[in-house]
Amino acid sequence: MEEIEVMCMAKTLKQIMSWSDAYTDEVQVKTGAVGYANTAISRINTKFNLKLPFITDIEEEYDALDDSWFVLFMTNYLSYGIKMNDGSLSEAREYKQNFEQALYDFEGVDKSTVISEVYLGTGAPMYQMDTSSAIDIGWFNHGNSGTGEW
Repeated sequence: MEEIEVMCMAKTLKQIMSWSDAYTDEVQVKTGAVGYANTAISRINTKFNLKLPFITDIEEEYDALDDSWFVLFMTNYLSYGIKMNDGSLSEAREYKQNFEQALYDFEGVDKSTVISEVYLGTGAPMYQMDTSSAIDIGWFNHGNSGTGEW
């Protein structure tokens, strides 16, 4: 009976790059992959007020984020970047949607269970200003309900 090699979860960007290359049928360069990965990390950090470190070495294990989430975020964002670069916009859109869905799914996750404690930010959501009441001031009737008076 033939022995089947089981692939373990990725801990390095190099492994993610090989999977992304296989998904997209393209080969990416190291600098591009690091740029895409760090852009993804930046998106995650800003959306969830985290402090995940950027990747500087593709062969270094990335332990700031749980393997499953690391794979999910990175394969989709790297594949998105590759397809945007080669002009395959419909394929790129699919990978981008998968990345956005992963961000959405990540919202409901207890971050302390998937991120090393040292990289957790304050967790406080970014303040969102309510501008719905501002629609009736400024250029829009100047707050005077259309009477023409200032």
